[in-house]
Amino acid sequence: MATMDNLVKAFEGESWAIRKYVAFAEKAEQEGFKQAARLFRALTASEKGHVALCQKALNNLENEKDEEYYVYRHCGNVVETMPADSCPICNSTKSMYLKIS
Repeated sequence: MATMDNLVKAFEGESWAIRKYVAFAEKAEQEGFKQAARLFRALTASEKGHVALCQKALNNLENEKDEEYYVYRHCGNVVETMPADSCPICNSTKSMYLKIS
């Protein structure tokens, strides 16, 4: 499978996950499970970041430029620049980010 195909599949998978997590959060909220709803909303935010990065990679596929990313080991958040203090999704310390290049 070509890189473009892999990126398209990843984009589709992450988009599917967003739809599911939004529905899960709404259902949990309706049933009074506030902590579960917060978790699903955090997962949704993380997946939105993954979708944006997949789209960027697809747009720049022919560029073949090496990029650096930071992956937060706790919640899965992926960013292009290191946050100033803490993860914007789970609010934990930035020391848990892993640099990927």
